[in-house]
Amino acid sequence: MPLLENPASPSPPARLRRPRRWLWAPLLLALAAPATLAQPTPPPEPDFAKEAERAESSGRVLRVAPEHQTHLTVRGAERVRVDAPDVAQVSLGEPDQVMVQGLRQGSAELLVWRKGARPLRLRVEVAK
Repeated sequence: MPLLENPASPSPPARLRRPRRWLWAPLLLALAAPATLAQPTPPPEPDFAKEAERAESSGRVLRVAPEHQTHLTVRGAERVRVDAPDVAQVSLGEPDQVMVQGLRQGSAELLVWRKGARPLRLRVEVAK
């Protein structure tokens, strides 16, 4: 008598012998859902040089020391952008307030978009 004996097992019911294609449906739905629910990517930011060309120059130079900040008032300021984010960081504060923080020595161009007017361009110098 052999040590392992495989007794004859009853054959499974016919419904279990069919291929189980339906078992893949939840997996396919789980993989496809993120692609269908993904948000469209926003359009890329316009090139800084193109925006600066059409901006109105203020002729003003804003000086700030590294690791210090200053603010200026620009009537109707809506949005700000700097061409050298490693030199200076800018943000909008209170209404019409533009906050400029010097990060390291250097110079940068700052653009301030205003309501109903062309963007304003000014130079930021970060030096001790």
